[in-house]
Amino acid sequence: MVTKHFTYPAMTLVALLIISGCSDTKKIAVDLEDYSERLQSYTGIAIESLPEVNNLYAPNKQALKIDIERTSINLRELFAFNDCSLNQLVAQRNTALGKMQLPSSRYAYESELVHELAACQRSLQENEGKTELVAKLADWSALKQQQLPQVWANLITQSIETDTHFTGGTGYISGTSNDNFQATKLALNFLLKSQNEHPVNASALELHLQQLNNTPLMAKKWRTQLLLAQELNNISRLLNTYLINNTCSTRKEEESIEVMRNIFRIFFAQRIQTVAGQLNNYYYQLSPLVEQLAQAPQMPTAFNEYLLLHNTLNFEAYTEAMQSHIQIWQQIFERCDNIAAFEASL
Repeated sequence: MVTKHFTYPAMTLVALLIISGCSDTKKIAVDLEDYSERLQSYTGIAIESLPEVNNLYAPNKQALKIDIERTSINLRELFAFNDCSLNQLVAQRNTALGKMQLPSSRYAYESELVHELAACQRSLQENEGKTELVAKLADWSALKQQQLPQVWANLITQSIETDTHFTGGTGYISGTSNDNFQATKLALNFLLKSQNEHPVNASALELHLQQLNNTPLMAKKWRTQLLLAQELNNISRLLNTYLINNTCSTRKEEESIEVMRNIFRIFFAQRIQTVAGQLNNYYYQLSPLVEQLAQAPQMPTAFNEYLLLHNTLNFEAYTEAMQSHIQIWQQIFERCDNIAAFEASL
């Protein structure tokens, strides 16, 4: 009985934490809905209810995959490299397990191979009897260095973790530490640097990929800016109608604007604008990293266009919607002030 006494509260706490975590990703959508409903209820002006934003229109993952020419080597040539560990590395790749590599382990292998080819080439150059082997190494090294950017592009577009981070997940950002912003920034930085650091740290690579998978901040951020642009534009239509109808020519209309000021403060400034501020912060810090991904020459065009759509075009649309929304509120707040100034001048 004692066990049950402690077990049930613990289970309840876990359930509450899970529910809290889920609702955290939906909070901005709920806040926007509350904001809209409160304005409609008070003003009596109805606006259209729009569908929730879900689709990011991501390109087909399989269509982004780059087919890379395979390099073959016979066993006699392979075992000729006993002076370095190249033969062991290639032998591991040709096992049944080695042939079923994930994009991340494939990149880690190719990165190590480029490093080992260079090291082996330097080692054999000191031996005059190895001229032919050195020439083969030079050819393989040039080919592998040429292919490595394509292997890296497949790491970005074909890994389950990156696919989830850029295109998947559900819900929106919360504007809190739950968004995992710092871990996302570190992970993207690591992926970009991994293009030029060989051999790449395979353990660190997997750790950063898992961080991206656990919290798909980029997809949530892009979904949030779409939601904000859609809903704020919709609510702005209500505010425009209200602005036309309220000329602040009576005491009742003046009091109405004071009520509207409170709605703005409680629903928009304190709740929605707080998340929007964090969205802007994420954008300005992560945008340069996304641009570097999009500008990588080996990256498939469809993926580049997808990044451009959300990181540039849709962010601009969100920014325009936000600025326009705030400007309408400013016009509402200034309506009575302008009239007071006119009367004073008389």
